[in-house]
Amino acid sequence: MSLKFQEIINGFITRTNSYLHKYSIDHNYMFSPKHIVRYGELLQTSNWEDWEKFIENRRYVGSTFKKYNIYTHPENKYEIELINWGGHSTFINTHIKRGCFIKVLSGSLTNERYVVYKDGIKKSKTTIHAGPNDICYNHDQLGFHKLIGSKDTHSIHIYFPAIQRT
Repeated sequence: MSLKFQEIINGFITRTNSYLHKYSIDHNYMFSPKHIVRYGELLQTSNWEDWEKFIENRRYVGSTFKKYNIYTHPENKYEIELINWGGHSTFINTHIKRGCFIKVLSGSLTNERYVVYKDGIKKSKTTIHAGPNDICYNHDQLGFHKLIGSKDTHSIHIYFPAIQRT
């Protein structure tokens, strides 16, 4: 990993930790609309320059899209991942307790939302198309969703709290 990218990550981690402390956001807190906007601004104004260097010679997880763990908070308050979509998509899924912020670094990402009805899951009218530097937010209360990446899509995902893997 380049020294410059490590400095960018360290700066973002410091800003995220300060934000969570300033607004007393812990494992039990759900982001309010005001905090979604404020944290989205923090993510938007963060410089992700040289992100390509992070994935050089790094191991990834996944057999379709590639996930690179950038950082996991020691107390699992959040985790940061970089995803190379390679033209793939997720399954329809829900999200986690407080949600996930996504910043598109390259390409385009489509966020389709779904609603659960008695007779099954149906696509809603809400579909978000995000391009480079756009920010998306997902949360369980927004319903199910599916992310679809173009071949050249890379995105940063910040999960609150960190995803617990078994």
